[in-house]
Amino acid sequence: MIRTFALTLLLTAAWPTSSSAAPGRLEFGSLRFGMSLDEARAALPDTHWSVIDQNYDTHRVYTIKGDRVVTIADVTFDAQLGSRYLGAALWKLETHDAAPSAATCQGRVVQVTTELERRFGTFHHLGDVIEGEALIRVGAASDAKISAAEHMRPLDPTKSLRRDPQDLWFRARHDRGSEPDDLTVDASAHYVRDTNHSCEIEVEMKGYEGPPAELQVAFDKTRLLAGPTIAYRASTLRTLGAPEQPLHFVVPCRISAASGKIASCVKGPTGTHIDPYRKLATDWALEFQLKLSNPQADDLRYFDIDVPVTIGPDDMRTTDVSTGRRLESAMLIVKRGNRIATDDAYTDEMRSLKTGADVTLLCKVQEDGSVLCDIEPGTTVPPKPFAEAAIKLCERLEVDTKLRDGTSAVGGLIERRVVFPPLEALK
Repeated sequence: MIRTFALTLLLTAAWPTSSSAAPGRLEFGSLRFGMSLDEARAALPDTHWSVIDQNYDTHRVYTIKGDRVVTIADVTFDAQLGSRYLGAALWKLETHDAAPSAATCQGRVVQVTTELERRFGTFHHLGDVIEGEALIRVGAASDAKISAAEHMRPLDPTKSLRRDPQDLWFRARHDRGSEPDDLTVDASAHYVRDTNHSCEIEVEMKGYEGPPAELQVAFDKTRLLAGPTIAYRASTLRTLGAPEQPLHFVVPCRISAASGKIASCVKGPTGTHIDPYRKLATDWALEFQLKLSNPQADDLRYFDIDVPVTIGPDDMRTTDVSTGRRLESAMLIVKRGNRIATDDAYTDEMRSLKTGADVTLLCKVQEDGSVLCDIEPGTTVPPKPFAEAAIKLCERLEVDTKLRDGTSAVGGLIERRVVFPPLEALK
């Protein structure tokens, strides 16, 4: 026999409604999943909304909480709405009402889970089933994992319900599909046979809030503030090599609403082989920054954005440091990367050599102010691992393409010295 069970629910969403969606799929009484915090307050004006999280300096509100404002299948929840990083697309619902038994608590959660299944689709269990766990049927076609214990000793949860176990847990998930308003629903709960016979049921709804139109979140080359430099592109291709023909990628990423910087990207499907150039395109995408329209420093949300990346043979450069005029350091306008710290630069191969190195490089300024470096001609060539590490450290430097006297720095040479002490000296 399969028992119905359940007991915290986590929901992830992105809206609107699809043809197969039930009417009011995201409607919960007077509230609608994804509505702004101001809209939620206006929808329930008699509710006391507490501010849970806000910006310390500007007092921008990120999260509010109202007591007993959402009801799902006759179970009423307190609701915490909003998030620093997801905006209005995060709800956390919880109820801690007492229950006389695990069976009663189970009945409440089954009602909630069945209603959520009706709205969003079937649930499934997570992970392998071990001692003290079992699979059960929930709703019309879902399964979930339950577990039970008495004084922390695992019990067979399918049999222990009759004896009212000391602890009972539930977990299941509905994965979001292709429908834009579907949700990922992680469901869990905990019954405790204590003096209060607590029955904790939680529902977390997590979704995606689209960017406001006025922010102009779209990849536009005319609004680029930063991107992968000439030196960065060349250095990251040294091991892989440049492709014979240009390769074009569109990388799905997330962009910061406050800064316009690309914050994270997806390399490809988990568990599958990903083309090395595809991986490299993802790394390059993370170097971009866009100028957004009227960004606010206290807006900590992140939005989806597709970043186009092209990798071609022209991105692979070598540098000849035997020619070019030497630039005086006092004439340089350094933008970033001037500091050289070797403590964390030691690779396993460098450690195995059990020695140090004193490396002198010349770095040639490129058209965008980045630099490509090589060992200074006529100096002692260090072991290859130290040379590669020194070049990597020095190519972090970026300078203005103009010197302080207004003349061009492009093509000029900057001398850089990197000292790697023997590891014993660092202890």
